[in-house]
Amino acid sequence: MGRKQDFLRMINSKLEDVLRRIVKTFHRVDFKENEDFVKSNTILLMHRLKITSIILLVLYAYYLYVDTVLFKDLKDASYRYTLIAVHLAGFLLSIFYLCFYRMIKNKESFLTSKGLAFITNTYVLFYVLMGVIASLNSQRLTGNVDAYAIIIISVAAILPIRPTPTFFIFLFSHIAFLLGLSIVSEDKYIVITKQINTTVAAMIAFFIVVTLYSNRRKDFMNEVKIKKNEESFRKLFDVNPYPLILTTIHDGKIVLMNQRAKDFYQQVFEQKEQVDGTLIYNDLEERLTIVKNLIKYGSIKNHIIEQKAAFNSARWLSVNYELIDYANEKHILVGITDITNFKEVENELRKHASVDMLTGIINRRSGMEILQNACLNAQNQYMEFILCFIDINNLKEVNDRHGHSEGDNLIKTVCGEITKHIEKEDVFFRYGGDEFIIVFFNKQMSDVHKIWDTIMNAFEEMKRLQNKPYNISVSYGCYYYKTGTNVSVEEAVELADIEMYKEKSKSKQNKYSI
Repeated sequence: MGRKQDFLRMINSKLEDVLRRIVKTFHRVDFKENEDFVKSNTILLMHRLKITSIILLVLYAYYLYVDTVLFKDLKDASYRYTLIAVHLAGFLLSIFYLCFYRMIKNKESFLTSKGLAFITNTYVLFYVLMGVIASLNSQRLTGNVDAYAIIIISVAAILPIRPTPTFFIFLFSHIAFLLGLSIVSEDKYIVITKQINTTVAAMIAFFIVVTLYSNRRKDFMNEVKIKKNEESFRKLFDVNPYPLILTTIHDGKIVLMNQRAKDFYQQVFEQKEQVDGTLIYNDLEERLTIVKNLIKYGSIKNHIIEQKAAFNSARWLSVNYELIDYANEKHILVGITDITNFKEVENELRKHASVDMLTGIINRRSGMEILQNACLNAQNQYMEFILCFIDINNLKEVNDRHGHSEGDNLIKTVCGEITKHIEKEDVFFRYGGDEFIIVFFNKQMSDVHKIWDTIMNAFEEMKRLQNKPYNISVSYGCYYYKTGTNVSVEEAVELADIEMYKEKSKSKQNKYSI
């Protein structure tokens, strides 16, 4: 008997040492807790205990029926009475807790008190000890102690109690279980086997407690950080001097708008009952493309869009899109910069870069770009146009006799009159010096000749009315271009130039200027 007690003391000592090391490793989980987490965890524990108590009330009511009715003929009366006592105690304890829960559930100041922690820990300890008694009672009759292992693992998995009190609850109840097991069991090796198995179960249960508690604490602290980040984000969002909009990624609904954005889109809000995130995209197809690229790259910088503003005017925006996490979901943060003024300056510069300063029509570089694009488009779809090469007659004589100022007036007069008689879709540009090109779209050669007849008559009438000391006339040659023509832009211009010189030569021979 002395050896058996020494052996049990050795097991208990080693078990105590192992459990102390485990709790020492994880004990810091219990410390440095903030009050909000303690309150949140306590509320969860109280709620879980309430649900557990309700379930146990139902089970204990059934168990009391089993103990008093189904087991009434059991020969081992002490087993039956012990079981009745355990079940009745659990039944009463559950009723007591539910009454207690109803009294304190709305008292927030009590949630972080030491008194509540003591009561809940004691409540859990009583249930575990009842499991110890029930298991030892079962060991006497059936040799089964599974109830103890089930209870401690259930406590670990279901109840969010703190690791430190759990350690002492498990330690106290396990020591009581080991001692009780050594008393009620006569076989030495059966005792050793069950002590080892239940000790492993107790260690696993404690590890579950520590792991779950640690994870809950991490999740809570992460949520706190997320909320703080969201609050900081909202403050920065609201005070940002540029219009900012936050939309959902899946349907483009607006989640947040700062005051600058509301002011920026005030007119849109006045015109529409409901506004969604489409106002920061040119169209739905563009939004889908931007969302796809955001998922791939995370951000899109300086995307230019044009929007209609007041009085049918255009407003140009430079938009930055960022994919961010907000409220645990992916959202699109949109930063807007109004670049309408810059765009106007850019258009003005482009206009100066593409317009001939003397005549006000397109210059050679821009005109040749348009002509080149027309030829490229003709490779993909059917297209036809007439390229007309123009040369002002007798410009050198006007410069020599009347000065370059009068020569410039002649050039401007000719260009102004031609511009009046061509359509908007036609392209008229200065090729160089006294040479010009017109690209006539959607016209036949007969149409072009009729236009030139009208222009020539206008020149004659102008000379008569203005009493000019020189003739106002031009020579022109045309080349018909259509899809499938194997001729480059330069070759087409050259061919039209050749036709122009043929006309000029005929005019000189006939002493008549067209």
